[in-house]
Amino acid sequence: MHLTMGKVDELIAAKKKADFEDKQIWGWSHLDPEFGKLFWKEFPKLVDCRKIKPLKHSVIEGLGAEKVNAAFDEMRALKGVRWHVRL
Repeated sequence: MHLTMGKVDELIAAKKKADFEDKQIWGWSHLDPEFGKLFWKEFPKLVDCRKIKPLKHSVIEGLGAEKVNAAFDEMRALKGVRWHVRL
């Protein structure tokens, strides 16, 4: 499943060992408050039992311009690192 619009990269898909189904999902849990409450209550459990596997990422602590710009440089160089900024 993916939140972003677009198609699967066929070269990457061809390398997958397990079967997969490509589905577009919408990440707007706040549009249905009851569903949102249930989802965010259950989400950590789904991660813990590995039914949902978050992508690997690195964390930048704080919003430092040098750190964020360095992360953008790595992304531009296609090093495959995903970044999250923790404020």
